[in-house]
Amino acid sequence: MDILSSPWTTPHHRSSIGNHRWFAIGDVHGQDAVFEVALKTLSAITDTPFSLVLLGDLIDRGPNSLRCLELAEQAQDISGATSVVKLPGNHELMMLDFAHNRDEADIWLDNGGYETLESMKPRTGPIKTVPDIIKAIKTTTPAYWLNGDFPTHARIGDYVFVHGGISPHQDTASFLAKPAEKARLQAMDGEHWAWMRGHFLRYPGSWPNNQRLTVVHGHTPAYGSHIMSPPEFKKCLFPDGRRRVCLDGGATIIPQLLIGEFFENSVRVHTPCETSKSPVLVW
Repeated sequence: MDILSSPWTTPHHRSSIGNHRWFAIGDVHGQDAVFEVALKTLSAITDTPFSLVLLGDLIDRGPNSLRCLELAEQAQDISGATSVVKLPGNHELMMLDFAHNRDEADIWLDNGGYETLESMKPRTGPIKTVPDIIKAIKTTTPAYWLNGDFPTHARIGDYVFVHGGISPHQDTASFLAKPAEKARLQAMDGEHWAWMRGHFLRYPGSWPNNQRLTVVHGHTPAYGSHIMSPPEFKKCLFPDGRRRVCLDGGATIIPQLLIGEFFENSVRVHTPCETSKSPVLVW
């Protein structure tokens, strides 16, 4: 595969991540082949030390969700990153609510859970009943997820990395402190960082209490087809001047992942692309 990249962009509100390079990979949704390519690509993009954030939704809908969970566990070795932060997405949280409390069963299964279970069957054998499903999840999913060892977000310099987003109208720290359990039910009653869309996506101003804050998120696909040229990255890089970067490349329907690269006060986005789909201009 080739790598298609945007030019470096400096946000008008002068966010800075500092002088250590960070990468972030958005929604994966079971696309194990391109996820592995993305991880291996990072050390080819730069020869300087870097860290990595995974923005969640590793699972559901794609061909091999269990393999994606395993790749995330191996991400530091595969990519060469000095450290890796693994954040939960709403799909991991639905699966865990089912496994621990039998909540969210129909919602999770109908939104990609069946495909995730298919990826577990080579390890577990037939999965036919609710107890079979719970056993499959608990015997194949890495302990990091089952034990709830994950943070809700990562705050690095002037950047917040979170799966869904933040509220424009609530204190950011308090909002991101909302518990991971029963996240969808919390979102139905109000808002939740794993499920944000709506006014978060449309909000044109600065975020609460911080004029320089940029939010890096997934959850809402910025694309429904393959990116073919660098100008198309405008859809995900500070769209319409908004203070956010969206790294959901549409993996629910196509094997396309977005990789954000952050260094000092600049950002660019990459995507692995098949040679037959790549354009002449690759930055």
